[in-house]
Amino acid sequence: MKYKNLVSLPFILILLLAFTCCKNDNKIGSKSTKNEDSGLKITTSPATGITSEPSLFSSDNSVFLSWVEKTNDSLYTLLYSQSRDSVWSNPDTIASGTDWFNNWADYPIFSANKEVFIAHFLQKSASGKYTYDIKYKVKAADGTWGHSILLNEDHVQAEHGFVSLMPYGENFIASWLDGRNTVNENKALNQMTVRAAIINPEGNKLEEYLIDDRVCDCCQTSIAVPDDGPVIVYRDRSEDEKEVRDISIVRLQDTIWSTPKVISKDNWQLNGCPVNGPRASAYKNTVAVAWFSAANDKPKVQIVFSGNGGESFDPAIRLDSGKPIGRIDVEMLDENTAVVSWLETVASKDVIVAMKVNKEGVRSQPIQIATSSAERSSGFPQMALLNDHLYFAWTTNLENKSSVITAIFPVSDFTE
Repeated sequence: MKYKNLVSLPFILILLLAFTCCKNDNKIGSKSTKNEDSGLKITTSPATGITSEPSLFSSDNSVFLSWVEKTNDSLYTLLYSQSRDSVWSNPDTIASGTDWFNNWADYPIFSANKEVFIAHFLQKSASGKYTYDIKYKVKAADGTWGHSILLNEDHVQAEHGFVSLMPYGENFIASWLDGRNTVNENKALNQMTVRAAIINPEGNKLEEYLIDDRVCDCCQTSIAVPDDGPVIVYRDRSEDEKEVRDISIVRLQDTIWSTPKVISKDNWQLNGCPVNGPRASAYKNTVAVAWFSAANDKPKVQIVFSGNGGESFDPAIRLDSGKPIGRIDVEMLDENTAVVSWLETVASKDVIVAMKVNKEGVRSQPIQIATSSAERSSGFPQMALLNDHLYFAWTTNLENKSSVITAIFPVSDFTE
């Protein structure tokens, strides 16, 4: 497939230098730069300083961006900004600390339910490399952030992370990888689990569920909320010695979670974690799940659609052009169409790619959003839909400084 090259690394560098001269007392990014050969517009990022780990979330008439800023060797701050018209508001601080666990793949997530916001971060629980807990904070409709609350209440010094957060009715639903069983004295029982919880607008955890008691150790979870009820997707781990790491789904129906079910049998046998989780999105009762697999040493980016809330799925559709790296995101546009983004090596360069695809497998030309890197420091590119535009955020590293870049792209610019 032929790629439409939109933004190169030198172009981003020029933009970064130009943006340091722009200032507005009320809004971040009152000026933006547009590539005249495309509809892509690089917006002035609200994330200044040494920043990384972006997360995007769209709600009602706004897109929210959260990120982590490093201000010295040990102090990290989680901030967010809001955009309605490609102009970002001045940043607001959610939390900060010197005892955080910060990781390129296990990044904080922000979500909003009307006027109530929620965000999480990871806090070390002991001196071990992977001993940390999940803390979350809720911002009430009156505009104040509450105190930090522990999501995993097991008090086990183990790994807890890879969180997803979504609105669910008046509440929020969370999923995460929980390592409380990985420090079991019986090595045969040392398994990573997926858990979920319902959190109300006051920040109280109403219910907690064990979703799956044996899953891949460090791939992101993802939540979508179709009309029939929430679904959680994650990278599973087979019970036998074959170590199959395919993508599974569970559905919440009348307060009961379904038995985990593999959405597409890639049969990827891997004795380890690829750090490449799936992403899900819903529109009414249609669910789309996109993911990366390298079964039989053949890397692929694929998507499946479900028209019945995730109960069953159509056959998988392959999207990549032959050399994908993964790091997926997906957004449903309507009941039949989605946009998927991922990292892929094209002409010896690692690039962020986006493609529109429908249930019948009709795909647009792949669009190259920006030059990136397969290095861990580039993190996971983010994508969110607001009206007829896609918002993108990613981390770039120039002159040993990490920076979060933001851009918008009109959905109408995808071509067949």
